[in-house]
Amino acid sequence: VQDGGGSNASSTPLNISVAAGETVTIPVPVNRNSLTSEAWLTIEFALKEDHLWAPAGHVVAFDQLYLEGPVAGQSNSTLSTRSPMLSSRQSAVNLTQTGTSLTVHSGESTFGFDLVRGNVTWNTNGVDIFNRGPELYFYRAMTQNDNGQSGDASDWDDAWVHSMRTQVRDVFWEDTGDALEVRFNVRVAPAVLEWGAEADITYTIPHGEGALSIHAQGDFVGNNTPEVLPRIGLLTHLDQDFDDVAWFGRGPGENYPDSKTSQRFGEYESSVADLF
Repeated sequence: VQDGGGSNASSTPLNISVAAGETVTIPVPVNRNSLTSEAWLTIEFALKEDHLWAPAGHVVAFDQLYLEGPVAGQSNSTLSTRSPMLSSRQSAVNLTQTGTSLTVHSGESTFGFDLVRGNVTWNTNGVDIFNRGPELYFYRAMTQNDNGQSGDASDWDDAWVHSMRTQVRDVFWEDTGDALEVRFNVRVAPAVLEWGAEADITYTIPHGEGALSIHAQGDFVGNNTPEVLPRIGLLTHLDQDFDDVAWFGRGPGENYPDSKTSQRFGEYESSVADLF
């Protein structure tokens, strides 16, 4: 399976007889030179014959082997999001600053940057994509393990992780010739404590495209920083009309660290409601 591979995945049955205590070496039935990106080879162990407890073909176990593609392994911490409805017109971005707001028009998309609060909005072809965000975020809902005797919830309460807020320290923007870059220098921290995270968040908008790339890099500063944080990520508020989700990764069920190998890598779709 590959990201974007859709239904192109094929299967190859292998009829193998292995006696107890013996091992067999099987060549990988994949030409790695033909891979356009990283992929996962799925191996299933199924029953040959019917049994009282399961029919022939019942999968007893499976595993997935990672196959490194030509671009896999390269470090890339940029999150790229592209509008599904782009203009074919390729022109430079149109930038306007009004007070503490920066407005950027590129292709059929309009991006708004709040230079004081750090909020970003995105509208493409009249549809609002972002209502708020993306912003650095370090909190999440607590689980039973978090609230348990050996959990970290009490430490997070003491550190006021739930109250962390973004403070914009500085903003820079420049046209690199083929894109506009807007960089926010931010501090994300509880209002009354010394510790926090200081980071640069760079938004890149290619000329003439309704696309947005986000790169965040920073570090924790101050004393009494928690040893473990609930999460490190970006929080974005979308319009409620966006109720369908598609992803490439583990699924379709829950895959916490202690149970994730039960879920296969693949392409999945769901409604937002069904994810809760």
